[in-house]
Amino acid sequence: MRRYYSANDVRYAFMGGNTLKQLLIVNLSVFLGFFFLRVILLLVYSSNPDGFTQTYYDILSWAGMPMQAHQLLLRFYTPFTYMVVHTDFFHFLFNMLALYVFGRIFMEFLGPKRLLPLYVFSGLAGALLTFLLFQIPALHAVFSNTLLIGASASILGIMAATALLYPNLPLNMVLIGPVKLKYIALFYLLIDLVSISYAQNMGGHFAHLGGMLMGVCYALFFKNGYDLAAGWIKLNDRLFGKRAKIRVRMTVMHGGRSMSDEEYNIRKKEREATLDELLDKINEKGIKSLTRRERELLDKYSRESK
Repeated sequence: MRRYYSANDVRYAFMGGNTLKQLLIVNLSVFLGFFFLRVILLLVYSSNPDGFTQTYYDILSWAGMPMQAHQLLLRFYTPFTYMVVHTDFFHFLFNMLALYVFGRIFMEFLGPKRLLPLYVFSGLAGALLTFLLFQIPALHAVFSNTLLIGASASILGIMAATALLYPNLPLNMVLIGPVKLKYIALFYLLIDLVSISYAQNMGGHFAHLGGMLMGVCYALFFKNGYDLAAGWIKLNDRLFGKRAKIRVRMTVMHGGRSMSDEEYNIRKKEREATLDELLDKINEKGIKSLTRRERELLDKYSRESK
């Protein structure tokens, strides 16, 4: 019987020293930093709303990516910093939930070392596409003062890559039930294509499409045996050395399990969902179609299920 991924326990995002946890913490830290900055500025400019707005925008512009070439040359680092900046609570919340869900699935199949490079590559692709399109005279006249912020392009790149590599992997959606990843990715793509005509967040939708395009490119190259993140991984290993793998094991103590029953069941369902997807792939394309990482997961989960 097929099992499904569950996306209802965010606590795991902050357990274990992995890349996903670090990305979540960085995004949270930046969000809280701007939140407290906003509170301080509101107190300082309590009698001068225009002064608050201008000062806050001026500070934000040093982290968000500008659409004017001369400003971008001065703030050349912003194509990297913009992808961890959120100022709206719901924007931050939904992005982090999506990063948690798709990031965990991506790491489960492809390992943690590829998550950060794809996050960065997708964010850069989204920034590049938005910047180039906003240089079109008609758009530049309207959006020249736009700042690009948010992790959406990075997250949608991860989602697109995962959906293309494992399209039939089901994900439990709240109030809907199990939905295959390919349909979730198509839904996001259609939403962005339809929403481009709305000027309120046109830059954001351009960035989303750029991020998804990067995710698709990554997956296509990966399917053909070329890993776009290989150079990043080699450089990281040379600079910081290969870290020892941290294995988290459930132990039985006098006081009971080290995990709660709920946590244990969630982990068990995720393992079963991964194993089902690998077995489906073997049935469709043969065992030779599995990557090295997938073979390791198949062997590991097969032994655990005995």
